[in-house]
Amino acid sequence: MFRASADLVRTHLVPLFLVVSACNGFLAWGQSSSAASQTTSHTSAFEELKPYHLIRTIPLPSLKKMSGRLGFDQQNGRLFFSDGKDLVIVNSDSGERVGLVPKIRGVSSIAFAPEIHRVFILNSDSRDLFVLDLTALTIVRKANAGAESSSILYDSATKKILATGITSSTCKVFDAVSGEQVGTVKLRGYPLRAVGDAYGHVYFELTSRSLGTLLQVPGTMSPTPTPLKSDLAELDTRMLAMGERWQEESCPYLVLLGIDRSGQNLVTGCKNSITLLNLQTRKTIGSSAIGGVKVSVPVTFNPDFGDAFLVGVDAQTTPYQLELIVVHEDSSGQLDPAELVPQVFGRPAAFDAAAQHFFVVQSDTKTVDSGLFIEAPGSGLTPLPVQEPVPGTYQILVYGRD
Repeated sequence: MFRASADLVRTHLVPLFLVVSACNGFLAWGQSSSAASQTTSHTSAFEELKPYHLIRTIPLPSLKKMSGRLGFDQQNGRLFFSDGKDLVIVNSDSGERVGLVPKIRGVSSIAFAPEIHRVFILNSDSRDLFVLDLTALTIVRKANAGAESSSILYDSATKKILATGITSSTCKVFDAVSGEQVGTVKLRGYPLRAVGDAYGHVYFELTSRSLGTLLQVPGTMSPTPTPLKSDLAELDTRMLAMGERWQEESCPYLVLLGIDRSGQNLVTGCKNSITLLNLQTRKTIGSSAIGGVKVSVPVTFNPDFGDAFLVGVDAQTTPYQLELIVVHEDSSGQLDPAELVPQVFGRPAAFDAAAQHFFVVQSDTKTVDSGLFIEAPGSGLTPLPVQEPVPGTYQILVYGRD
């Protein structure tokens, strides 16, 4: 068991819990994909893909901290992130700072709506939803998304923002233009991930038990939590009504990764495979096995690339190494065999659809005392160290196939 004082839970235990959970098959939240952003065509089934490799590096030597997620503004070629105090905007080619929005201390989720000149940011500190003018980089409105909210999704079909969290079965809905809350939806389950098809439908991966129930303040938890069974459910964003909820019979621990370019198939993960699930028939229409590596952290599916990105553990190395795994869907809708890309260090944090590049955040790390202890049989309580980024060593790596 892990043990910690109550005042350390919020600072150390919750983030650590999410990492431990992810490494045991959970996924707290992730980047969502939208069919509306799909502007490029897949590679044909007969064209050999080049492996991903480093294209360039964007150094950020003045950055002392990066708090939360990275976002990419496709229209203007800019990267958005928080330095723990303010929202920083930099040029994605040079790393030069081109904007700053004060007092946005963290970014737990970010969504862009270029057609209405908006960017939406969920502050991971206060859980405020910031609506920014994408051109002027000024705050248009600030709304309370609720303490339970940790992720947002923009539905381009209805111009709505959906805010959810892994500890709540309620989805809060905001008008994307005004920033005002326009409704709530009872999901009948706790959302682990969500993805929209840009046609007025959002698909949720739901579990019957909140991940928050696995964390018991003042700070005890099992180091190896049992994976949660999940179902899929559909939300009509025009009517704000939940539709059918169903479970893939052959995969009780299914993980929702995204929706493919056609908008008709969900991309899901099941044990050591990636599958395509047809939304009309609810049947699996394709699968690609992942052998030799144990999938530990599902990452995302990017429809513009046609690629599912995952992180796996190579148990044949000593010590174990994390490997990035890519499964590609070709233009005919077939899944290629999984490929390992050991030359990529880190996991995708944001995507450039036009250039077919993705961004990885990297920094040096140092070992510090977390204030937590692990209780192992026969060993008693042992201090649990954690890795923290070293200020001034941040850089963004840009990877592509070109």
